[in-house]
Amino acid sequence: MGNRINVQNAKVALVMTNTKTDYALDTAMDLPGLMSIDLALTLATGTLYGDGVKKSDQSKVTGATLKVGLNKIPIQVRAKMTGAKITNGILDVTTDDQAPKIAFYAETEADDGTKEQLWLLCGEAQPIGLAGKQTENNINFSTDELTINFTQREKDKKVLRLADTANEDFTKSEEFANDPDELGA
Repeated sequence: MGNRINVQNAKVALVMTNTKTDYALDTAMDLPGLMSIDLALTLATGTLYGDGVKKSDQSKVTGATLKVGLNKIPIQVRAKMTGAKITNGILDVTTDDQAPKIAFYAETEADDGTKEQLWLLCGEAQPIGLAGKQTENNINFSTDELTINFTQREKDKKVLRLADTANEDFTKSEEFANDPDELGA
């Protein structure tokens, strides 16, 4: 079992259909320059007490929040993820923008040559800001950060799908990278 050493191959796809019977994605758009991912599952929790002692302590997944660090998000991808419009090469962000549902894919590479492949299935990107800093004594790179909040998809309540090439039962890595449901929903 390898140790994670790199993140790579990020992409997003618009969710075209998300119903109780069907789930379909548009063609994925590459997110080049992936630097980091930070996935936190959101939970509903509850503790039951009786007779002065804890009787049950439960939690269940209700969604996920993903924070992504990238070199630079291409303007066309930025617009598609947030519902903003591009006119004559200019991105216009308005208070009426509605972020569409998107799916996110990335890989974590391990030091033993294996990789984990992650699909988050139905989320909305938060509006994307911009940060920059001038060059002083050294070159300072400005990068982009993206936060996407995920909920369950309608047909099966799945939030994410995670595969690991170190698992001998997982044999269709390339197919899974192109379609989160390639190996069965």
